[in-house]
Amino acid sequence: MIKNFSRLIKNGCGQKNQHARSLLLKACEAVISAVNPAQLLKEQVKLNDNELIVQNRIFNLKNFENIYVIGAGKAGQPMAEAINHILGNKIKMGLVNHPGKKTK
Repeated sequence: MIKNFSRLIKNGCGQKNQHARSLLLKACEAVISAVNPAQLLKEQVKLNDNELIVQNRIFNLKNFENIYVIGAGKAGQPMAEAINHILGNKIKMGLVNHPGKKTK
């Protein structure tokens, strides 16, 4: 996740410093992963046949003619990609607007 992980460790002076850097960087990666919008969505949203389960609520998708995905903001794109991965071709259409890009 941290692109220059190895280089950041190697820049430490001495083995103890490098070990401390490694522990700190691993902790940082764990924190970043824990607040990853797509990961959080995947943990809370499941699809079981035609039942969409969001936390403890169940939605029978047979009761819906169309499903649209709409999102905005910095977390909009990764969350839309996650819901697209979950629902796939059940989504009729979607639009996500976030800083710098517009994704359909």
